[in-house]
Amino acid sequence: HQARAAAPAWAVLGRAALVGVGGWQGYRWLVHSPRFAVTDVVVTGNARASASALLESAGLTKGANIFSLAPDKIGRAVEKHPWVKSAAVSRQLPNRLLISVVERKPAAVAILGDPYLVDADGVVFKRANLGSDEVDELPIITGIQRELFTTHPEMAHTLGAALDLVGRWHTDTSRPRLSEAHLSANGITLFTREASIVSGT
Repeated sequence: HQARAAAPAWAVLGRAALVGVGGWQGYRWLVHSPRFAVTDVVVTGNARASASALLESAGLTKGANIFSLAPDKIGRAVEKHPWVKSAAVSRQLPNRLLISVVERKPAAVAILGDPYLVDADGVVFKRANLGSDEVDELPIITGIQRELFTTHPEMAHTLGAALDLVGRWHTDTSRPRLSEAHLSANGITLFTREASIVSGT
């Protein structure tokens, strides 16, 4: 009687084992089949960062199995590129990978020893190339010592205050463009391109 009672249990375990073997074999087929080898990577949303540079940041090469790639991990790697604020990665079966990026928009050039691009959120994200169009029409923020900026977190708030003042100035399109915002112990002084001066705090 005990043997007959145990028979259904063994049958269930046997079927589970077969399912497990089948699932493992199916997985192995998915991650090794040439049908799912990446042949196309589509990058959208990028203007400053080239697609090839983003693929290099992610360590991506064509021919990798699409199921062996972790979209979240690739997204985090792409976000290490200085121009990328955020990235979303998805699969399009059988062999296409989609990478959608949101790039940072420079709001000013901050002189921190060397010139750096800073976005509207106050994030200093890359060294500025003063000989390129990436700095065209951008105001320059001066008066912040690099040593203080890197060692005193409150300096980031000071930079943010300068950016906020610059942004509010430019909301009125009738005003002249700013050339510089200078930070000092007395507040923030704005210089227009016509060399007139406006002081703010």
